[in-house]
Amino acid sequence: MRPALSWQARMVAWLLLGGIPAVLLPGAVADASRAGPSAGPTAWLVVPVVALSSVILVMAPGLLAALALRRTRSLAQWLVDGCLLSVVGVSVASGLAQALVGEALRGRGYASFVLGMGLLAGGWVMRRRHTPDPAWAPAAGRALIALGIAWWVACLLLLPKLLWESFNGDGAHAWESSRRLLHHPLPFWPVDAGPVAGFPGLTSMLYAFPNAWFLRLFGEVEFAARVPFLLYLVVLWAAVRRLGAVLLPDRAMPRSAELGLALSLVAYLLAMAFSASYSPYSADIALPATQDTLLVIAVLGVMTAAIERDRLWLFLCTFLTYISLPSGLLLIGFWLVARVLVERPVPWRELAWGGGALLAAMGLAATIGRVGVALGGPAPGGEYGIVGILRYFAFVQFTDLARLRYVAIPAGVLPVLLLTRWRHMDQLGRALVLVTVAYFGFFYVQAHVSLHHFVPAMVLPMVVAWRQVQQSSASAWVAPAWAGGAALAAVLAFPLGRTAIHHDGREVGARVLVRVPGYAAAEAAPMRAGTLLDRLFPYDWDATVPASYGGSPLVWSHYARHDGAPGPETNYIVQPDTMPVPDGFALAGRDSAGAVVLVRSDSLLAVDRARRPPTPAGSRWLDVPRGILFHGIPLAGGPRIIDVAATLAAAGLDPAPVLERLGVKRRGGT
Repeated sequence: MRPALSWQARMVAWLLLGGIPAVLLPGAVADASRAGPSAGPTAWLVVPVVALSSVILVMAPGLLAALALRRTRSLAQWLVDGCLLSVVGVSVASGLAQALVGEALRGRGYASFVLGMGLLAGGWVMRRRHTPDPAWAPAAGRALIALGIAWWVACLLLLPKLLWESFNGDGAHAWESSRRLLHHPLPFWPVDAGPVAGFPGLTSMLYAFPNAWFLRLFGEVEFAARVPFLLYLVVLWAAVRRLGAVLLPDRAMPRSAELGLALSLVAYLLAMAFSASYSPYSADIALPATQDTLLVIAVLGVMTAAIERDRLWLFLCTFLTYISLPSGLLLIGFWLVARVLVERPVPWRELAWGGGALLAAMGLAATIGRVGVALGGPAPGGEYGIVGILRYFAFVQFTDLARLRYVAIPAGVLPVLLLTRWRHMDQLGRALVLVTVAYFGFFYVQAHVSLHHFVPAMVLPMVVAWRQVQQSSASAWVAPAWAGGAALAAVLAFPLGRTAIHHDGREVGARVLVRVPGYAAAEAAPMRAGTLLDRLFPYDWDATVPASYGGSPLVWSHYARHDGAPGPETNYIVQPDTMPVPDGFALAGRDSAGAVVLVRSDSLLAVDRARRPPTPAGSRWLDVPRGILFHGIPLAGGPRIIDVAATLAAAGLDPAPVLERLGVKRRGGT
């Protein structure tokens, strides 16, 4: 009788087989995207299957490498570490292959390349087949099948939003920056690309690399920039459980606690997918949901590695945190301070390694930026530089208690309440409470914030709640109360009556022809020229929106035609001023770089300006007033906003030089 295959061998086989549908049918996603909401039932069946297969495909190299490296103390560790290994390994390998071939691998070619990486990682695992099966292996199959089913259901339910909803400005920006990686080694735009060049920067670029996997695989469709969020949700589930169990004895968790965490993540999903937006019309899963969730996964990895004294992993997670978002630096700083305040004796060695990892991460990121510039690439964007961050504190407030629900609902309600159980926590739990409170307070006092600013404060309480169930004598009531509160949170986060997908950006863009060459190659000139569309429609942060239709030129330029002659549907043209003006079109604006925007029918322009998409987007409980989102928009009935500059002036100090440096305008536009 043949000996039974080891769990590692079975996992190699299942992961590689799981990626086969994505290798065979990567074009199914683009076909469904082009067909639009009228796509037949085949799209509803095939696309979620191919999407799930694609996630398995890109995760397989990292998961198998994690097996070979024996990072398998728990299912949670395996999933988190495997994901982060794929983020690094698949991204670097994809860039190197692109450099060697001279162009991006796409479709089946790219899928086969990633499958080949999985085969290599699988071979590495099999060379170490003497590794004993992990203790959790017998139950892993059921857990992974349950996760796969949950993922498939989420993808199916969100399919219209993933496939067919128009980008908003944030989503289009994320898509364009990710697409840049199909032509350049880094996702940065040159300054002459216009406003798009401000983002991303060194401290905000990580999300673009996994996005580029799916752009290579599925083609340049919206789905590719949105589906990573569903991948990150599974990894976030694992990351919460992993940090939640550190230093605690193994214990079978009650089903109500499992349900509580699952429903909290459902509430988080609904909040980010439908309510986390600057647009008055829709939230875009492409951004900020992907970027902020990846940040939290990385920072939870930092905390776990620090506690476990896993120094190599500490550096990896610190680096990924640092290049995710500037708030990653803030979170690591709060974490180090919190450990000093609550840990006894003070873990000086842990703090030294944490600080050293942070300095090394900053140095490596800076080196990457310098090397990119030395090789002829553009400098990183500066939107999230220190000056930009300081600008947020030009206006402050202290009485907007509505912000508490921005955290409590996506967290599942009870996890936030459990932060008050200080006496029932160990030192790690108390450190997490301090980080959560400090991070929430940092954004709470700022007058102008968005829902996504609070994401880490939504997730860290879930870790605290998981630890409370594991270690508390009150777990008999904590777990059921968590499940009940999370169910209520999911209901409150649901966008009741606001689930219709937004089409207006696509429809307006279909009337646009951009005749500045280079868009397909992600060049700067068409990106800058496309901003001329703001002469026709205001940005979505304008005070006239949503009373009049507005949005982002990036959106309309994305959905525009970029070649050919004007057709009967064309009402707006962006072109070099050296080209002749087509018959029937009149000049509507020009820029200093030699581009013009033309309009054929003023009456059709008036019709487009009169569009009134449903607003606001998302849950009524998570709606952030426009006067809070944007400076300069009137805020009726909101908190008292304090103009720091005016306060300083009243005290006899002249803030003008500082304001000029920060680029801050006084409230009211003065």
